[in-house]
Amino acid sequence: MHFTRSWQCHLVGFLGALALLGCGGGGGRSAGDASAYLQWNIFDVGGTTPLSCADVGADSIDVTLDTLPKYTFACMDTYDTIDNIPSGTYSISVQLYGDPKVYGNSTTLLDQITSTQDLYSGNNTLPVVDFLVNSFVLGWSITSGGVPTTCAAVGASWVALDIYYPGETQATSYYFACDDVVYRDATAAIGMSDFGSTIQWQAFLLDANSSDLTPGTRLTSYTISPSAQADLGYVTFSF
Repeated sequence: MHFTRSWQCHLVGFLGALALLGCGGGGGRSAGDASAYLQWNIFDVGGTTPLSCADVGADSIDVTLDTLPKYTFACMDTYDTIDNIPSGTYSISVQLYGDPKVYGNSTTLLDQITSTQDLYSGNNTLPVVDFLVNSFVLGWSITSGGVPTTCAAVGASWVALDIYYPGETQATSYYFACDDVVYRDATAAIGMSDFGSTIQWQAFLLDANSSDLTPGTRLTSYTISPSAQADLGYVTFSF
């Protein structure tokens, strides 16, 4: 039986430009004479095309300027400006968090950027923040009698990627749509707390009722790096 983080993956090629829209948060901010224009991009490690919030399962962004109250922005495809900031020099921390509906944990940190910035009276434009996230990437093929075939021909609807994170005895499953266009896909982003850890994984080919069509692939170990894409390679499902 496969369990999921309530995440249904999108195709790797289905990407979008990203900046973010402020949405509430930061109540009780100190009044000031400066404002700061903020914009973000999200990239997979090694990628050059911006990803959308949905691609990585992102929910919100926290911006902290020294001891000022935290500003929280909803992760949406636009931009915003923080107003009423006292002018001065700030240590700025910008953190990207996962959607609780995807990760089951509102504190899942996907990436964070820190910098020092002078904010002057009037309008200020901060350097664009490029978040770098990482995802598990898996490719697959299907054969019947040793001959390549398609998902439709064998009645396959899904590929389940089961990940055993350190200390977990129950796998977390990510589901990829098994179609006849792209046989490679990526999960939502891996939380920063999992970087450097060694996971175990295996893949399963499922029908529309999420029943196994073939035995799962062998259980394989993989060490997650923060600086290299977590590419698990290709698996073959044989009939």
